[in-house]
Amino acid sequence: MRNQICILSLVLLAAGCGRDVTDVGVKMVGVGYNPDEIGPSPTPYGGIIEYNWVDFAGAGLSLAFTGLVSFESVPSIPQYKPPYAMVASTAIFYDAMMTGAGNAGVVLEAPPADDVCYTTIEPSGPMGFADTVDVGSGLRFVNADGTGGFNVERIPADYPSDPQDVFVYYSSIAAWKSHPLTGYTPGSGDTFQSMEPRVLSPANYPHGQEMIMQFPGAVVPAYAPVSSIPFPSSKVGDPAFTLPNRQGGLRMSWNGPKYDETGAVASTADGQATCMSYYWPAETPPSDLQACVDGIEISGSRNGLPGQIYTGPWDTTGTTPEEQQVKFEWATPAEDVGEVVTLSIRFLGPIDFEKDQYIREYMVNYDNPDDVPNGRAALPCEQGEKEVPASYYGPDGAIIPSLRGDPFHTVAEVTCRLADDGEYTLSAATLAKALEAARAAGAEGAVFLFDRSTQTAAELPRAKDYYDHLKDNSPILLRANSVEIGRFWLN
Repeated sequence: MRNQICILSLVLLAAGCGRDVTDVGVKMVGVGYNPDEIGPSPTPYGGIIEYNWVDFAGAGLSLAFTGLVSFESVPSIPQYKPPYAMVASTAIFYDAMMTGAGNAGVVLEAPPADDVCYTTIEPSGPMGFADTVDVGSGLRFVNADGTGGFNVERIPADYPSDPQDVFVYYSSIAAWKSHPLTGYTPGSGDTFQSMEPRVLSPANYPHGQEMIMQFPGAVVPAYAPVSSIPFPSSKVGDPAFTLPNRQGGLRMSWNGPKYDETGAVASTADGQATCMSYYWPAETPPSDLQACVDGIEISGSRNGLPGQIYTGPWDTTGTTPEEQQVKFEWATPAEDVGEVVTLSIRFLGPIDFEKDQYIREYMVNYDNPDDVPNGRAALPCEQGEKEVPASYYGPDGAIIPSLRGDPFHTVAEVTCRLADDGEYTLSAATLAKALEAARAAGAEGAVFLFDRSTQTAAELPRAKDYYDHLKDNSPILLRANSVEIGRFWLN
């Protein structure tokens, strides 16, 4: 996983004078794989705090894309309706500055210039020597009037009796609440006439609003192998940041096949177009961007609506990779809050159904373990374990789209920073290096994320390790994302 700490060993080799120099296939940090690619220069941070709004804008996606250890498809959850949006926050603090901290979140760092992309093979998170830092029982994001807020819990919530293997981080997830819930809560001496409406439950991701981040500070148990910040965030001033705007409309157009929610070809006509949302009726393609801004009226039952799986540039018509294109058009927000717009295309490695403990412990439904799809032999299991049930296979006997590719294993990723001018064309040529690596690694799925983000470098009080040494771990990267996520079909 991206927030996993790795240890990097460096071996320095001495070279003699006059030795021949030969070019080797080494990618320098901050440099792309092609001459026109520019990756971000590594910036050291004392960790990362991400506050994310994730809209599942298509079919074949699972809750695992928010960090949950679950492969369940989001629309199967009762009481949901489009947009199938979740709010998630993850934070990890280190007692040392880490150059890879910025790539430990839901999206990789953006390139330094507009309309520039870079390719990363097997992206990973921070590397180096550092202990995690406890900043208290939880974090809180809150706006000025209390109508918006979100609490992020510490994991573990309580320290075990033997804390030698403790790894502290912060994480919470919830369904999106776009508006605060208000009501009347009488207090001592209140009468009905004197009561004012109060915020009973705040909006947990109020797009475009300014928020502050707070934590109380902590003192960890003796001998716990973690550092701590024994002061509240207010000691250096609670950091303020503005949430990005919600994308108000996004249209995609291409020439080539159109897929349904199972990955079957629904149409082969040229001039395909759709709005990026979970549901869009195939018989009414949007004629222009305004149709996507206006949206559609969904009547009747919310259950069973077909979702969309999108066409990747590699499946579009064209005689060269440069001519194989998907065009993105979007509505630019009325108010500029300093957002960065990125488009990330992520190729996912295969899920190991025989070994992956996430599948066995969290995904498999044990209600009918003897139900074997289409007479196929069940997958081999260890003693006492159950088979993967038929519900995870489609009618053709193939694994359903939400299990096509492991969300926890990205084999290649292309990250593009877009000028916020409302239009960008993604070609197969831009993805050539990543697609080559994905094919070689046996990638089974591909997703893309259209993201509006804001970020700031938040100052922190100094951390204290278990030897009572003060350590400088400031600043920390505080990033907010508003993400539309969809699946490209990958055969």
